[in-house]
Amino acid sequence: MRVVYSPEHRRHDPRCEIQTGEAVSPIESPARAEAIRRVLDADPAFQLTLPTQHGTAPLTAVHDADYLAFLERCWDDWAHALPRQRQAIPDSFPNPALRAGMGPGRVPSGAIARLSFYAFDTATVVVPGTYAAARAAADVALTATDLVLAGDPVAYALCRPPGHHAPRAAFGGYCFRIGPTRTSPGSSTSAAPGSARARRATSRWARAATTRRSWPS
Repeated sequence: MRVVYSPEHRRHDPRCEIQTGEAVSPIESPARAEAIRRVLDADPAFQLTLPTQHGTAPLTAVHDADYLAFLERCWDDWAHALPRQRQAIPDSFPNPALRAGMGPGRVPSGAIARLSFYAFDTATVVVPGTYAAARAAADVALTATDLVLAGDPVAYALCRPPGHHAPRAAFGGYCFRIGPTRTSPGSSTSAAPGSARARRATSRWARAATTRRSWPS
């Protein structure tokens, strides 16, 4: 089985995140993906391959253009506004009740306000390498899709930050862009979840990704 992987994911490496009002070590971290990579790389049944670049067209097909422009400039704008901050965490979310009776508001122009405008939690942190990692993750997912559409019975996209929680114009749940099942409109990946190879990969992934830390309930 071919495993599509990019080391660019390591560039998204937050120092901490905010969970239930407390700063904690990031749950979604480079170490998780690297643990999976090491296990699969050591098994001759799996072949690691780098992604091919797909440009922005697949992203604009499923994401709002203004949102994508925000993601690309998010860190630079934040660093210009707050040069001493090493990461960006949203904290002031635009609840619709704030504009009750006044109609919809405009997208904020300030870096701090824009971060919260497009976010929906305090656990999804932006750092200098977040955009590059998210772009690479999209290419990983798209490359795995290409492999299956070209005839591979199954392909594994080892990518982070993830994308399954990201809607068209927002980020959160550790996700910045829509995940593999939505990356190629009009096509689908034949992941063959019941196949022996898929079960084997899933088993190795689960063992590699298991940590002592539990997800918050």
